[in-house]
Amino acid sequence: MVHDRGSIKWTSLMLPEHVKILKDMEKEDRKIIRPILDEQEVEMINQRLVDACIHEEEVRLAIFEDGYINHYNGKIKINKEQHQVHLNNQVFHFVNIINVEKLS
Repeated sequence: MVHDRGSIKWTSLMLPEHVKILKDMEKEDRKIIRPILDEQEVEMINQRLVDACIHEEEVRLAIFEDGYINHYNGKIKINKEQHQVHLNNQVFHFVNIINVEKLS
């Protein structure tokens, strides 16, 4: 039986620039489109944010960034005027928040 290792078997014959291009292409293929949240999901996220801010609870935010969903943990502060959430010296806009989970 032949065991194929995919592109791994060819990397030793490739220039580093070609390997980088292939990795970049693979990374680009894994990108997703922004999830569309309905009104109930948005309201639930808003309520969880407010509760976490009031009770100073630690949360896990799922943030949509450049085609990927990244997760961040910590205590939040809300800036209503600029529609932003501050978490661990990072600032996220409300529209990029996909999910909020309490960490207990």
